[in-house]
Amino acid sequence: MIKPVPKEISLNKSAIDDLMKRVLQDFIGMAIRWSFPEKSWRDIVSPVVRAELGAPNPKQVYRNINRDLRLMDISEYTEKNLDVTAAVELLLYHSEDLGLPRKELASIRHLWYSFRDSRNAMPGHSHGNETAYEIFEWGVIALGHMGKFIEKVYNSELFDEKTRDGYKRTYRNRIRQAKSVLELDYKAHLQQENTRRELEDLLRKVLDCDDPLAFDAVEIEYISRTSPRYDPEKYFDWVKLAASAGVDSAQQLLGDWYYEGNTLAGVEKDWSKALELYEAVDSLNPSVAIRLASLYANGISSVHSAKEGVRLISEYKQKWNIRSATCEDGSTEYYWIPSNRAGNAHRNP
Repeated sequence: MIKPVPKEISLNKSAIDDLMKRVLQDFIGMAIRWSFPEKSWRDIVSPVVRAELGAPNPKQVYRNINRDLRLMDISEYTEKNLDVTAAVELLLYHSEDLGLPRKELASIRHLWYSFRDSRNAMPGHSHGNETAYEIFEWGVIALGHMGKFIEKVYNSELFDEKTRDGYKRTYRNRIRQAKSVLELDYKAHLQQENTRRELEDLLRKVLDCDDPLAFDAVEIEYISRTSPRYDPEKYFDWVKLAASAGVDSAQQLLGDWYYEGNTLAGVEKDWSKALELYEAVDSLNPSVAIRLASLYANGISSVHSAKEGVRLISEYKQKWNIRSATCEDGSTEYYWIPSNRAGNAHRNP
């Protein structure tokens, strides 16, 4: 089952909504300029809207404008407050007040109703609960309707050929590009879903087998260049998923990444997260124990004092080879130097 929409596709949904508004706004602007070349949009619209907003029983679209103005704590109407739907309703309801020629108004109405009817036939969707496929389906259909609308404008009797051609050129490629982005993001989402399922299946096998080396075996498959499964990106995802499931080796490794920072894994240095992961590890080896003490000594823990951290470091120095280094921010880092350095190399591919 596909999970709720990933952020990337949601953002493209917003972009498609914005593109739809621009397509309609430019069409309305062309209609106004074509009918009244000597007047501006403000000259035509403002008197009618202000009169309607002040009427005892304004139409619903103007009641909505009033409501939005109150929500935004705006007392004075400006043309920017008039959305596409309100603008079209204004053209239809107040055509005589605006002085639109009957022939042109009929053509405007025909195009608008055509777009509105096809828009009503789009898949229903709410805000925030759609699946990725529902967003993808909605986007493709919406872009298709926009393309058809632009073709109808281009083939209409409204405007001169230069105006129609410019309008078509402006939005034809934008629609194609929006569709390409939508398709690419949906394919990337499916790939992520497949990767997630693959890693979850592997994790289930690792947790079921109770083999302490099972995690390492999967890890090696992803970072060994001779492995048919070689995939560093999946390796990073695998470590994070296994750590969240409580696998000691994964928790320690992810803790190391947060302790040191690992740009390849997309992990920035964060000692608070490193502390959380290290404290979750059941079996503390010298490296983890010393790093925990180091974090305590630097005041990262809200439970263990810096004094306790220094005391632990002093105790560990009696049995392990410990060195210290001053960080750029002035903190002091303590770390373990084993007798066999190669055996303690960090596993960053």
